[in-house]
Amino acid sequence: MSILGDGQANNRPPAAPSEKNVPIRVGLFVIFVLTVVLHTAWGIYFWTAAPTRAPKTSLRYEGEQYLASYPGWNTSNERDAASYNRAVVEVRRTGVPRTQEGGLFSKGALYAYFLTACYWLGGTRLLSVVIPQAILVALSGVLIALTARRIARQSSEVAAIIAACLVLIYIRFATWAGYIDPACLVLFIYASATYLVSGTLTPGRTALLAVLMIAGIYTHGAFFLAASVTMLWLLICFRMDRRPAQLIGACAIVVGVIVSIVLNIGHQDSMQEDQRALMWQANNPWYESMHLSGHWDNRYWYNRMVASDYSSDFTPEQGRRYLQYLERTGGDRSKASLLWARENPGQYAKLCWLRLTAVLGPGLDYNARLGMVASTVWWLLVFPAGFYGLWRYRADRITWLALLTIGAEVSFATFILASARYCVPMYLWLAVYAGVTYATLGSRFFTAAVAARRVS
Repeated sequence: MSILGDGQANNRPPAAPSEKNVPIRVGLFVIFVLTVVLHTAWGIYFWTAAPTRAPKTSLRYEGEQYLASYPGWNTSNERDAASYNRAVVEVRRTGVPRTQEGGLFSKGALYAYFLTACYWLGGTRLLSVVIPQAILVALSGVLIALTARRIARQSSEVAAIIAACLVLIYIRFATWAGYIDPACLVLFIYASATYLVSGTLTPGRTALLAVLMIAGIYTHGAFFLAASVTMLWLLICFRMDRRPAQLIGACAIVVGVIVSIVLNIGHQDSMQEDQRALMWQANNPWYESMHLSGHWDNRYWYNRMVASDYSSDFTPEQGRRYLQYLERTGGDRSKASLLWARENPGQYAKLCWLRLTAVLGPGLDYNARLGMVASTVWWLLVFPAGFYGLWRYRADRITWLALLTIGAEVSFATFILASARYCVPMYLWLAVYAGVTYATLGSRFFTAAVAARRVS
């Protein structure tokens, strides 16, 4: 395997359109339709009727009743779905997405406009969200399939079908399709990027790649990881190829990140304070009761409790120490998290271990039995085969991008905060290389079986 100067995954020329392409097109179309239908159905079921602790809405709700079904709406605690709905209300009123306190909602601006378009087309109700997002997941599956087809050196059509099926059966993607969250839009943006980098990276495609990375930055705050890694990868490519487009693309991504930061300077509302204090949300005394052999649990909402409102899982002493660290740092939660980690290295190391095993294991963000079982099955199908494929194709330049992205996301999850929504690019890369691995192994098995039959 050689390192390819033009960014291609292999030396095989693109296949010319022919009747041989008909089966793959039909197969991907069928998987696309199945993904839309099944993810729509599951998304509706999970967020309206599933016996889980997740907040529920209803297909019957419309307008203000529908908005009020999401926790925190019209309160001082508008977060997650409520905050995106608030941004939509502000877009309708002023054309600019903002928080309830008036701060610019720049990190989720693109998703706010996407959600506004969904409500404009279908009304302010659940179906207006779940169907478009299921379509985004299905389109992402097709793009991932085409990426696997470009990368695979054997049985590329089989690799494409398998990769698309892995997107189809992933329960997290189906769950996200039914919720107001930018995960599905991030999925589509990054799937488009993987397809771009799997082919010859011409100046035009490099420019489009930069646009996609910048779009991702303004879709979800955690996307800065994938964008930064892509910027680094473009700089590595520029050092090898000396193509100006690669340097310009990397610089454009840097500018996008800087502008995102500048847009938030001067706004001090609680939403932006939360974004600046991610480490405190996941590294503070609330987590000290967790056991080393336990399951990682992001206790974000406990960080917003008042001192007298403790769960039976915690002690008053933990609550006292939580407030004490904030007092010692003048309310600066970023400094409070560093102070807590420095004074409690054993507790911090425990959390790092729990997050590492969670992000590399099947149970991240899942406590419900059905979700855990489905996630475990997907993990068994994807993670071992995906990492094997990454190792096998490690000399290809596109694999460098995949490995750098996965490394950055695993590091962030381990040392700062672990969440499945932050790991979307990692899941996509592993699905691609798992599809390639299964296709390669299947081709080898078939070839060996045919040879053995001829000998006998």
